[in-house]
Amino acid sequence: MNIRALLRDERGSAVMVRWLQIGRVRGNVEAFLQDQRGSILTIMGFGLVMAAGFAALAIDMSYLYGLKGRLQMTADFAALAAVAQLPDDDAVEDTALEYAAKNMPASEHGGVLDDDDIVVGNWDANTRQFVPAGTPLNAVRLVVRRSSLNDNPAPVFFAGVFGLNDVDIDASATVAFTPQKLELAMVLDNSGSMDMFGGSMQYLIDASDQLLDMVFDGSPTLTESRISIIPFRALVKPGTGHADWLSGSPPAGWNGCFLARFEPESGDPYQLTDIPPDELPFTPAPGTSTSNRNCSVEIAAVEDSRATLDAAMNALGAQYQTDMHEAMAWAWRTLSPHWKGLWGDPQWPKDYDSGWRKVVIIVTDGWSSPWMSPYNETEHDQKLPDICNDMKAQGIEIYVLWTNGGNNAKVAAEPYYEDCSSSGPFHFVDAQSAEDVQDAFREIALSLIKPRLTQ
Repeated sequence: MNIRALLRDERGSAVMVRWLQIGRVRGNVEAFLQDQRGSILTIMGFGLVMAAGFAALAIDMSYLYGLKGRLQMTADFAALAAVAQLPDDDAVEDTALEYAAKNMPASEHGGVLDDDDIVVGNWDANTRQFVPAGTPLNAVRLVVRRSSLNDNPAPVFFAGVFGLNDVDIDASATVAFTPQKLELAMVLDNSGSMDMFGGSMQYLIDASDQLLDMVFDGSPTLTESRISIIPFRALVKPGTGHADWLSGSPPAGWNGCFLARFEPESGDPYQLTDIPPDELPFTPAPGTSTSNRNCSVEIAAVEDSRATLDAAMNALGAQYQTDMHEAMAWAWRTLSPHWKGLWGDPQWPKDYDSGWRKVVIIVTDGWSSPWMSPYNETEHDQKLPDICNDMKAQGIEIYVLWTNGGNNAKVAAEPYYEDCSSSGPFHFVDAQSAEDVQDAFREIALSLIKPRLTQ
């Protein structure tokens, strides 16, 4: 059958109509599929919904990220402030809460720091572990929160469409006192007038013990630091083991005390320098009973042993006369690189520019009563700033703890001791009581072993 016949045949007509209808539908489908205008609108609509969702989530994430940073900053500041209050647990807690509230006010954030989230303990620098309530107390760990635990979870703005209305965020900080590279000379007056604040010099021994606790941090020995204790009366006692520093043989009965050096060129018996003994030897003190009484406890020089330093501290006793100048000169000699190896360790004292912090702490009531000296008491006081300035010129830092308290005629010497000290907080302290002495030593210790964030 040809096309014409098909068109004349009714049955063919029906077939033809059916064929044309199918072709028309197929063409419409193909046209729809080939028409990009509809598909682009659909994709654009879907993309806009997705972009809006991601933008909303980005706003939430940005807010939460900023909040996390603020929590961490608050934790760091609060812990740094609180650790300075050790070993007073109550002061630690009060300070941490105060600093947290200042950085994130409760009116805006709720209570971000709870009492239970402030923990005092020990930080072991070797194992890098924090032990709650461990001794010695040298660290504070705390956690600040925007959390359901503190009834202040962080709200979100757009994540609610996913059923999430708030989230818990926290930040923690651990701050500990960590050892520095330190060379410390403690110049301790134990002449008769130092028997004050209850007697027997126990106030000074206790305060010094607290400082050593913080520096040694529970270890029996030091690694990168050395400490010297220079007890003094009218004389200083390097010890009989250093007879080779003398210009001749010591006299009978000599117990290890040295006289001030005579410098031939100037003729000044107070040659207060760090010149080593091979260039300018010493004269031994007479081996008489008066000389020996004015000779104090032997120097514990450039020590890394806590036990040795404790023994020197516990031997202190307030008796007889005072010569501050010689004590300062011997403190300088325990810190000066010109004396390297002379105290027993060939590596110490370190060079001035080697990165070690060199510090002197003087504890005295300022009552000068020199023995075998051509100078009177006032002249002694006036000469003190000279040696202090020479030491400070080498980068040595000097703290002066003045325990005079206005109880004797030597208050006039106070300006000279203040001039001797370095500038800065707690470098000159006028202590009026045993508590003042302990507080001053604690503040000095804090400045020597500055707290650092450890975690």
